Amino acid sequence: MRIALTLFAVFALGCGAGPDPTSSQKNADLQEASWTVFRGDPALCGVVDGTLPENLQRLWTYETGDEIQSSPVVSGGRVFIGSSDNHIHAVSLVNGSALWKRDLGDYVDAPPLVLGDLVVAGTLDGVVYGLDAATGKPLWQFVCEGKITASANASDEGQTVFIGSYDGLVHALQASNGEQLWSFETSNYINGAVAVAGGQIFFGGCDGLLHQVDQETGHQVKEVDVGSYAAGNPAIADGVAYLGTYRGVVLAIDLVAGEILWEFEDEEEGGAFFSSPAVDATHVLIGGRDQRVHCIDRKTGESQWTFLTQGEVDASPVIVGDRVIAGSIDGRLYVLDISNGAEVWSYEIGAAIIGSPAVAGGRIIVGAEDGKLYTFGGRQ
Repeated sequence: MRIALTLFAVFALGCGAGPDPTSSQKNADLQEASWTVFRGDPALCGVVDGTLPENLQRLWTYETGDEIQSSPVVSGGRVFIGSSDNHIHAVSLVNGSALWKRDLGDYVDAPPLVLGDLVVAGTLDGVVYGLDAATGKPLWQFVCEGKITASANASDEGQTVFIGSYDGLVHALQASNGEQLWSFETSNYINGAVAVAGGQIFFGGCDGLLHQVDQETGHQVKEVDVGSYAAGNPAIADGVAYLGTYRGVVLAIDLVAGEILWEFEDEEEGGAFFSSPAVDATHVLIGGRDQRVHCIDRKTGESQWTFLTQGEVDASPVIVGDRVIAGSIDGRLYVLDISNGAEVWSYEIGAAIIGSPAVAGGRIIVGAEDGKLYTFGGRQ
């Protein structure tokens, strides 16, 4: 295992010219914008209240040194993103100017997590880092015995960090210093994020089980056989977990009874699900390796519509009001009408989109395999 402690070099970079005074209120609003965890909330539902701006356009781009498979998070007017250039980058949400970057010694494919003044990021060599959000200064580190591909999550009070690894363990770490509180062992890799809801954590993995674990003690409450390994994470809503699997099935699981309520499978065109679902009051949205975005009735599990892209859809969609944002390996970012799947807007980046978008301050932020971070919003 490589732990390149000597690579903790941080670069303070200029932020460019000051903001136009006429846009001071808008910039103040962006300082308040928040998307601090992968999928937007601890339950990992991927839903934003409100509406998207009309006439979306590209506002700025920021270039890292290698491809981006990570997903961005946003807090305090900053965007944080991992890259295969071994760095985590902090960028101004206002104009895309570089704030700092930190070399972590290996690929940062996992999305970061922001807890107040703390940024938590995992790497492919299995190290979890706690960094100062303002400067990138290292505060603590914890070493796993396997790579980390998914975001950390946190308890409701923000005192405990939960993160899974290819060592087959979910680790509970003290947010203040990175010390391990407990670990929960499974029989195979964990490559999806941990959802947090109601004092418990929920996660799948390559053991083909959905695990339900008490977040204080690390003791298992329940497990449910989902029939195949799960590369993504569950979304938790109203006591039900929604999860896609490698065998091309999306499941709704009653967490009290530990029973499967329904299964969705596209028997004609179906493919594996590496994407994670977005869940609102009536819909479940998920991308598939059949090149489609699927909209499923949350109550019945019946298909409502599908949208065909030109590449696999591993990126997890986001619901914003009556719109769905989805990226594809075909290099396009799509905005769809949630009622019928009609394309409302798209932008051709030209490089595969693997990570999922964040939505904050009326802006869509997403990374691509060309190594660039893109931000879209309304006309300035």
